[in-house]
Amino acid sequence: MKNLFTLLLIFSAPVLPAQTVKVVAKVPFYTPSDARIYVTGDHKDLGKWKANAIAMTLLHPSVYEVTLDLPEAVKEVQLKVTRGTWKSEAADEHGYPFYNYSVDLTRGPKVAVFDIPQWADLPRPKPPGSYTFYPRFWSPELENFRTIRVWLPPNYEKDKKKRFPVLYMHDGQYLDELAVGDVLTELIRKNEVRSAIVVGMDNTFDRTNEYDFTVSGKAYADFVADTVKPFIDRTYRTSPGRESTYVMGVSFGAGISVAMVWNRRDVFSRAAGLSFASMQDEEYPKFVLPPPNPPEPFKIYIDHGDFDGDVGYDVWTRPCYEHLLAQGMSASNLDYQVFPFGNHHEWDWSRRLHLPLKFLLAD
Repeated sequence: MKNLFTLLLIFSAPVLPAQTVKVVAKVPFYTPSDARIYVTGDHKDLGKWKANAIAMTLLHPSVYEVTLDLPEAVKEVQLKVTRGTWKSEAADEHGYPFYNYSVDLTRGPKVAVFDIPQWADLPRPKPPGSYTFYPRFWSPELENFRTIRVWLPPNYEKDKKKRFPVLYMHDGQYLDELAVGDVLTELIRKNEVRSAIVVGMDNTFDRTNEYDFTVSGKAYADFVADTVKPFIDRTYRTSPGRESTYVMGVSFGAGISVAMVWNRRDVFSRAAGLSFASMQDEEYPKFVLPPPNPPEPFKIYIDHGDFDGDVGYDVWTRPCYEHLLAQGMSASNLDYQVFPFGNHHEWDWSRRLHLPLKFLLAD
């Protein structure tokens, strides 16, 4: 009878109200592919600071998530993210472990997003290879100077007879923050892309106008196509044809990349734009016009996130994607991606950089 009474007490105990909290961890691009990511915290339902308390699941490249159920009476929790041990906890850009992440559960939405630049035991790798710099490179089209930087693939010096495709990138001074050399070297090592030369054109104080095809963008596109490219082809072992010449950029650089492949298809055959939102400029469709007959084949990749700095980008980017299709682009040559919790930041772009690089450089 006593045992029955105990069971009755258990099954008749009131069910405490619960609340759900989504935790998102955006890990560094170089995180090992077989890594397990965990969240832990100060509450008993969070493991009471056990380093591998709650496993997270992969949402999309380098982004993990888990939904937690906590008693409604809990008003605040402290969280941390690890790879299973306290030696491998999340660290800031300087390599120091993060302070506890405090989540106020009295406010909504109840979402905690960890933006992790590196791990305490696994610092961000130094970029492989090195850049050759050409400072004060003159643009007759724009009548200004800028730095041009060139990154050579690992096998450039080993194979003296080989010629290489070339990827031209805007905002060249940020190539290291984007981890271009790191990501491309790893893709080459895995034989997922062809070896390629990367040429970065630093931006100037007039960046906004130069990356806007309705202002100085046409002159900038001609500068890359008619001044930078001939110099690179003379100086390095390139494959100079349009089928081996590509362009990529982020933010405003995304818009000018698409404009360049559309309007200078005599030079470029593929373009990629990350955090693309150029349809916010109502003039943008005017320079993405029906191609001449017969059109040269070309490919375009565009993407954006849906978080923080990229919030609302679909309002402009999806109509642009549909506009490109309406202008006759084949869906097989046009890739449009949206990344949950993707932000307008170099860390986020580096996490998904392998996708546009494979789009451009994989046969």
